[in-house]
Amino acid sequence: KQLGLVGAKREGTWMIYHIKTPVPGLLFSNLNYLRESKSSLSAQLHSDLHARTQLLERVSQTLDNCPDKVCDWLHCSC
Repeated sequence: KQLGLVGAKREGTWMIYHIKTPVPGLLFSNLNYLRESKSSLSAQLHSDLHARTQLLERVSQTLDNCPDKVCDWLHCSC
């Protein structure tokens, strides 16, 4: 956060973190490495990406659109 790579905002008792855009080159390279790596260190990233995909699918299939704040956080197209 101090390096300006991520932003944060408080929502009640929650802190919502996001990677700033445009993503700095070195951070982009490191994230790509983790995505493509077969190491145990990348397992959590793959698990999180899968969980995010499933969440976005569930949100997009509901009859009611999700709140704007939630769509902003998830970058979905509700």
